[in-house]
Amino acid sequence: MKPIEITTKFKPFSQQPGVSVPFPMLQLVFIIYPSKIKIVDWKADQKVLMTLKFKYKTPCKKFIAFYDLLKNKIEVQSHLEDNFVQFSMCYDEKKKHFTLSLDRYKEENLSFEVKRPNKTNVIRRRLTKKKPLVLFKDLEVKLPKHTEVLSLGCHKKQEIEKIFARKDLREFLPLWFLWGQTSPVKSARAQKEGTLVFLSHLQEKVNNKEHDALSPYLKNIISSSFSSMMVPYLEDFKHWGFHLPRLTSSRVSPWIILTELYKIIRQFFISSQNSDIHILPHLPTELHCGKLVRIKEGHLTFHLEWTKKLIRRMIVFASKNTTVFLHFQNSVKRFRVRTSRNGSGKMYENNSELVLKKNKNYFFDRFEK
Repeated sequence: MKPIEITTKFKPFSQQPGVSVPFPMLQLVFIIYPSKIKIVDWKADQKVLMTLKFKYKTPCKKFIAFYDLLKNKIEVQSHLEDNFVQFSMCYDEKKKHFTLSLDRYKEENLSFEVKRPNKTNVIRRRLTKKKPLVLFKDLEVKLPKHTEVLSLGCHKKQEIEKIFARKDLREFLPLWFLWGQTSPVKSARAQKEGTLVFLSHLQEKVNNKEHDALSPYLKNIISSSFSSMMVPYLEDFKHWGFHLPRLTSSRVSPWIILTELYKIIRQFFISSQNSDIHILPHLPTELHCGKLVRIKEGHLTFHLEWTKKLIRRMIVFASKNTTVFLHFQNSVKRFRVRTSRNGSGKMYENNSELVLKKNKNYFFDRFEK
């Protein structure tokens, strides 16, 4: 059996000056123009923390901003009349700094200004390719140890404005799934307010196994709760006319939306209770094929692949001796398990008990109806 891998580069992008790019792990939003970047603390007060203005010698003719979801990096490219400039912004896990790097530029350095709202003076500096600019230092950020990656068989260009226009679950669910894993905000609120009410309804449909009803709520969420490159909002800020519960607390963080979406989307593909693990238990009808890799449940790591709305292959690695009951979709009657890629394996009935040994890979295939 071949490895189950996802080769898609999840790099949504925009060519619109003034695009807002979220950075959930720091709860910041970057409003990016060809020669200017505004950094906003995206919490209740939404304060502007810093504005960077770059001094180009000629105007910009083309602009594009990316977010690399696998590297958690913002990339900005500006084509000038006589030059080309590329920046990147990311968190340095070793130094615990958030930096801006000049990656490409014909000249040795680039002049820029830094302005902070609480300070009257403007700092004028030069940026070089050899020395990144530290924007925020001494940060304590917890990155996911093993990023779970979802692909739903869509390979269109990830231009964010077109993703919003198409509202195709196969395009935006993998983005929410990745962004949500870096959101540090945890929700313990039982009552759902504002756009969070859609998440309550969505979870209710999952609990009731109303899989045909999942898509409308997911599309309502992308319409009402996100702007630009998936910046979260708790209010119907585009004024589509949704009747939402009033926000009663200014302490509710909009980043909760991404945190909760990740948790709910994950339930579509895997859920567990004690030693019972359910595979593809709440698959929306639109998601007929896909892959999910590096998803952890207890001491087990799963890699899944499905086609025609039915599980096709699965690889499981056990980090400890584990006994589980595996429950596949009801239409699956039997399946094969091998402990090597080329072995003959053994057939099991659906819902069977399996004893998985420490530090071993198990290969599941030949799912029979």
